Amino acid sequence: MNATPGVGLVERARALAPLIAGEADEIERTRRLTPDVVAALIENGLYRALLPQSLGGTEVPIEAFMQMLEEIAKADASTAWCLGQCGVCAMIAASLDHDTAHEIFNTQPGILAWGAIAHEGRAVEGGYRVSAR
Repeated sequence: MNATPGVGLVERARALAPLIAGEADEIERTRRLTPDVVAALIENGLYRALLPQSLGGTEVPIEAFMQMLEEIAKADASTAWCLGQCGVCAMIAASLDHDTAHEIFNTQPGILAWGAIAHEGRAVEGGYRVSAR
């Protein structure tokens, strides 16, 4: 019999709340998660909550994932937003061929995120020139 996916996920999130709340001002000031918060999220398996078990994730039910995010958001909404983005990005693994998904996610921490960046692309002789910050 398999254990229920996500057992303890909400409790681990709740246990991280004091650390995350204590880092919230620094997160707001720097507009990024602090190294201590990122390390704690990794160590507690929160980034891999929606990742398929075949790739080392816990493949939790979406309800457990949302409850976990709610606990994180009580401590710091920005941390919950970042964690939610990365968690949902991990769901793309199910749409990739196995070898590609394995290459991206099967090494720790195996975190994937995407978002807008300042970029420009223009046609030039012989192709395109793309720059980004």
